[in-house]
Amino acid sequence: MSMENGDLGNGGGTQSRWSTRPNYRNTASSSDSDIIRICTCGWEVAVRTSWTSTNPGRHFRGCPGIEGKYCGSFQWVDPPMCRRSREIIPGLLALMNQYESAVKRAKDHAELESKRRCRCVALLILCLFCWAASLILAINHYPLFKNRPEGTVIFSLLQPGLIALLD
Repeated sequence: MSMENGDLGNGGGTQSRWSTRPNYRNTASSSDSDIIRICTCGWEVAVRTSWTSTNPGRHFRGCPGIEGKYCGSFQWVDPPMCRRSREIIPGLLALMNQYESAVKRAKDHAELESKRRCRCVALLILCLFCWAASLILAINHYPLFKNRPEGTVIFSLLQPGLIALLD
């Protein structure tokens, strides 16, 4: 027996797995949408969406299986989809999933590239600092400046136009 024709999924028996109580929040209408469905476990059943290849995007109610209890209550909310919809929607979902994964890969790549750039900038700053330190040490210990008083440090080479090699 097919569940698409209103069968509640109880093996074709006559006993229903649903109990109903009125929704007192909106009593002006007596439509089926104003009834809260409770499964035999006693839990309020929410409408969920099926994403299987045979029923993509179709809404159903089912036992939420809370606290390890699952009574198997099941009921389709939407009518069965036409053949054409069942053929097209899975392809569209696959295409959407491909685009989502491509976007995720692009974001991950951009994040890694950003981290790599930060490391390169930090390495460049470290290299410049080491170069400047070695230049200062070389200038201070270069034998050309023998007339320079002992202990005098020449930093003026780092400032163009202010070169004062000797006192």
